[in-house]
This record gives sequence, C-alpha cells and structure tokens, in this order.
Amino acid sequence: QKLMDFLQESPFLIEEMEYLSKISNRTTKFISTEKLARGKDLILFIAFVINLLMLLTYKIEGAEEVIVHEYPILETIINILALINCGLAAWVFIFTLYNKGPLLISNGWKSRIQENLNGSIPVSRESNPLEALPETQLDSDEPDHTVSAINMTATQARQILRTKGPNAAAFTTPSGKKRFGSLIVKLDYYWLSFLMVLNDTYMQYLILYTGTPFLAVFMSPAFFATQLLDITTRSVTLANVIQAVTLNKRQLFMTALMALMVIYVYSVVGFFYLNDSYHINVASSSEA
Repeated sequence: QKLMDFLQESPFLIEEMEYLSKISNRTTKFISTEKLARGKDLILFIAFVINLLMLLTYKIEGAEEVIVHEYPILETIINILALINCGLAAWVFIFTLYNKGPLLISNGWKSRIQENLNGSIPVSRESNPLEALPETQLDSDEPDHTVSAINMTATQARQILRTKGPNAAAFTTPSGKKRFGSLIVKLDYYWLSFLMVLNDTYMQYLILYTGTPFLAVFMSPAFFATQLLDITTRSVTLANVIQAVTLNKRQLFMTALMALMVIYVYSVVGFFYLNDSYHINVASSSEA
C-alpha cells in the first residue's frame, strides 16, 4: 500500500522538487529560503526576550489586582520588540506565500482533477451544463479555439473549471494565455485556489504564527507566551513527540478507555468486597 501511495504521489513530488530547485536559484535577497529561516529564528529569539522582560516588569498590585508595569522603560522596550516581531512575522508570511503558493495551487488543481476522474467529486446529471457541449470538447485536452470559454455561459465555463481545471483547452487562447470568459469564472478560479492554499496544514500554522504577535500587541500580552511553542518546529525530537500524540489519537483513546475500565472494575470490586477497608466512621471522626 505504501508503495502504491508513493507511485501515486511521485508526480507531485517530482514537480515539488523541480519547483524548489527553481526558487532556490532566485537571487532576490529578501525571499531566499535561508533568509526566511533566519527570520523565523530571529522572531523566536525576540519572543524569548519579550517573555523574559515580561517576567521582570509585570506585577499585580492594589485591591483590584490590576496588572501594571513595574519598570516603564522595560514596557517601552517590549512594545518596540513587539512591533519588530509583527513586521518580521508579516514578512515571513508574505514571502513564504510567494514561494510556496504557486506550488500549492498547482498541486491542488491536479488533486481535484484526479478526484474528479476517480468519482470523488460528484456531478449532478440533472443540472450538468456540460451535456449541452460537444462531446469532443469534453474528452479532448487539445486546445480547440473554435469552442472556448468566451463562447460558453458562465455556468458551463465554471463546470469545466471545476472538473478539468484551469489548464483545460477551453481556457487556452491561441497565444497560450488563460482566458476564463467571464468575471464570475475568474473569481471562482481565485476562490478555489485560495481554498487550496488555505487547506495546507503548514499555511494554517503560518497564519496562526503570523497572527500571534498582532494579537499580543492589540489584545493581550499573554499571546507572547504562545510564540514560544514555535520551538517545536525547530527540534526533531519535539516534533516526534507531537506526532506521537497527534498521529496516534485512536491508540491513545483506546489506552485511556482501557485504563478507565480497569479503574472501574477495581472500584466495583472494592465497593462489594473491600468496603470495610475504606469505611470512615463519621461519628468518631467528628468527636475527634
């Protein structure tokens, strides 16, 4: 099964390696992979400094238990470092999206087309607008410029987009450019591409990673503490610990259920046969 999964995913892996090789040759000084990694290291270091300064400056005083700054100068330093962290986090997010976004979109559309071929994405025959199109147009991947998205209704073009992807022949002009025929289809393409990026686990983590310093600045400094959890992505050992919990949820649940059954059995046996050992004389204890 693992071999079959590897063979099925090999085209995506090859495309990913080619894409990573291409972006690794980019000479732009702000978006190299090494500089993005260093930026994340700097964000983590600043988060450590901020949390250390928070330990030194925050205290609770007064009858109302108000949190105040004991040293105003440290509060100023924390605010400056927090703004730097926000800028670095936004920089990492934008250029990571710039580097990884096209690959996620390309793989997302390929996966969607494959799922459609396998029947994972059902299409209603009753409302299928493609039935009105020529059969040769639906089956052929060769560009047919006589029947393009421009000559279709928005519903027909959207159905082709959702089943055959943006590289379908109907969207290819003689010059090789993409033309979706209407604004609705174009917006549908952008929306689906956005969802494909958003469904990526790393991008979801990166959104939380980027939003945390902004939440700390505009809502509560308590969010600075959550930035320290990023250390789990730097250590292979900690990453394995997290995977041991998240990838084995069923095994952990069954283990906890078994432990609960054992405790329950012991409680029932103790209630019926060992109750004298756990009997508490309320009268004697109250007199004492």
